[in-house]
Amino acid sequence: MIVFLIKHKIFFTMQKYLSVLVKNEQRQLIGIGEVVLVEQASTSKVEVIYSSGKKVEINHDTMAANDEKVRDAVEDAIVAALQTPWTKVSHDLSLVGIQDAASTQVEVTSLSFA
Repeated sequence: MIVFLIKHKIFFTMQKYLSVLVKNEQRQLIGIGEVVLVEQASTSKVEVIYSSGKKVEINHDTMAANDEKVRDAVEDAIVAALQTPWTKVSHDLSLVGIQDAASTQVEVTSLSFA
């Protein structure tokens, strides 16, 4: 009788996070492993939507109409984070150089999870 041994290989994927500096708070981590959409929901809110249907709302200073620089920065940071080695689990969101409607440095004012 021949016995076949089947070896199972288990692969783990390291979760990645976006590190977001929130005004008057410390940095907060947002999971980015299953993001399917990053959307500018309003002039002061970017939504990060997951495959589960849940979302994170990144509230920020008010931008001019049709200005999606914050959304672009969030999306670029997610892509950059996912391209890093598995040992680098978080990547900072940088909004440096992005100005709000009042021509001042834009800041994230709060995060909400739904």
